[in-house]
Amino acid sequence: MYVREKTKEEIEKKVFGMSDMVKIEYLESAAKILGGSVDVRRFVHEKLAELYEKKGMFKEAARNIVAASLVCVTFREISKLKLKEAELHIKAGEYEAADSAFNQAVSNAGKQEKDSIKKLRKEIYSKQAEDYEKKTRCSHALRIYERIYSEERSLGLKEKLRKLYERLGKIRELRSLN
Repeated sequence: MYVREKTKEEIEKKVFGMSDMVKIEYLESAAKILGGSVDVRRFVHEKLAELYEKKGMFKEAARNIVAASLVCVTFREISKLKLKEAELHIKAGEYEAADSAFNQAVSNAGKQEKDSIKKLRKEIYSKQAEDYEKKTRCSHALRIYERIYSEERSLGLKEKLRKLYERLGKIRELRSLN
């Protein structure tokens, strides 16, 4: 698709009436062509990530967040985008990549923000595990709870693991939990 627009405003105006898939195609073309303004490139990649997330294409969304974070100027912006990247990797089931993004967010954060990022990490993992449980995707929820439990051994997590082991028929794991 041919892209003539060079500013954020022009691009927003162009994609206003388009369907999501046409927006994605146009913005992908714009991302390849635009080489000038850092703000415009970041805007295009963030918009693409938003559209891909809306469509449930979490790996592509995370790829665009990574591209947006590469053109950020401040550490705070980078840290914010790395947290979003981690959340998208968790939704995609890529837990190693999520942990890497969390570690990068922590390294780019200030002293005061590091503790809140660590708490946020647990919250995001827990939220996704609960979402999997609601959708009866027990094995996915189990993987996340085991990951959290390996770092923080609490009675609440132990009970959730026990229920999931019973539900999935994992007797050996259930016995080793006691």
